[in-house]
Amino acid sequence: MIEKTHKVGIWLDHVHARIIYPNGIIEPVKSMHETNLRIAGEQPDGIRMGNHRSSNNEYSKHHIEIEELHRFFAAIYHSIKNFDQIFLFGPGTATEEFRNYLIEKEKRHLTSILIRRTEQMTDAELTEAVFVD
Repeated sequence: MIEKTHKVGIWLDHVHARIIYPNGIIEPVKSMHETNLRIAGEQPDGIRMGNHRSSNNEYSKHHIEIEELHRFFAAIYHSIKNFDQIFLFGPGTATEEFRNYLIEKEKRHLTSILIRRTEQMTDAELTEAVFVD
């Protein structure tokens, strides 16, 4: 078994992540999720089901988005699974969603996962936020 090291930082939203390692290396991770993707010439995907009913297949689209998000979280998890403390920060709800993913995946305690809301940060700001006390 690999011995766990101390702390790692992750800045993430639903499309991008940047993993900040203790040695100063910052690894980018990109999600496959594209928000509001439009294909030129695409028609509405609604389905007529009689005179007064229709479906826009939203259930299927929602599950595709959830699967893309879980693949994104799994790619991040694979890079950080050997760290004890995880410092998550980012602008939206992706940090809380990833925390919940970690808790479900590893049954981690909340004290080892810290969250802070921030906007986009430079590499130097990322490293300072994670490793300078």
